[in-house]
Amino acid sequence: MPKIAKLKRKIRSVSSLERITNTLYKLSLSYVSYWRKTIEEVKSYYRRFLTTILLSRLELIPELKRLKPPPAAGTIVLIWSPTQGLCGTLESRLKSAIKNNATLLKNSELIILINKKLTDFVISITQQKTRYKIFSIDSYDKLNKLSESTHHILDLLKKHIAKQIIAIYPFYQGSFSYTIKIENIDIFSNVTYNIELLVDQVNNTNTLDVPPEDAINTLVEFHLYTSLLVRSIHLFTSEHVERMRTLKNASDNASKLKHKLELMYNRERQDNITYELLDIINAKRAIEL
Repeated sequence: MPKIAKLKRKIRSVSSLERITNTLYKLSLSYVSYWRKTIEEVKSYYRRFLTTILLSRLELIPELKRLKPPPAAGTIVLIWSPTQGLCGTLESRLKSAIKNNATLLKNSELIILINKKLTDFVISITQQKTRYKIFSIDSYDKLNKLSESTHHILDLLKKHIAKQIIAIYPFYQGSFSYTIKIENIDIFSNVTYNIELLVDQVNNTNTLDVPPEDAINTLVEFHLYTSLLVRSIHLFTSEHVERMRTLKNASDNASKLKHKLELMYNRERQDNITYELLDIINAKRAIEL
């Protein structure tokens, strides 16, 4: 009997663990759906904004393409890392990408770490030769809170004259998968606007009376802001995808263990019933004798 009671307690514990991991899995799934939808919404808003500005000032297009960074400008590297736990594989893949680009990090003017999880690793790679700045964001936040954090990062970027801005971040590919991307996100290397495509994607376009110099500044700033925001959303989506995988594995393992314990419990219970029946039969025979 003591063994049966012990097995019962184990089954209850494993069942509780299975329910918890299933609940957390569903929570992560809901966040993946939310951030995946948000990516498309932000991109759509970005296209509308560009179209409104550029169609009101078509002469800005060649001006934008002629933009060049100052000759003395340096490189800024932004690294997005997970905000919560249960993301071991994601962390490992980010560390591999950072290690493969150690020279880039060592020669950069500034490294901006989005979340401090990989700070010690980055410092060990760069041998403390580069200046750092850390910003914290949370994958359980909503878009308005993320937008506020993005503005703080943008304010820091506006204080530095950069030749190029490199982003190292998890990119959500769809179908619950992601990859690690290393991209140049600054305005000087990404001015490839297709006006016809933009017009097709916007139904109603309002023209604005914006001075050319103000429009260019607005476009540059908004381009950087959107680039930062979208990459943070990709981080959140990838993070929850990784968490879903971890929780799904934990839930499956708990389910297998529960099944195994139930078999042991049923076998032990059946043995006890058999022994009790044998005791009753033997007692009856002894009385008859």
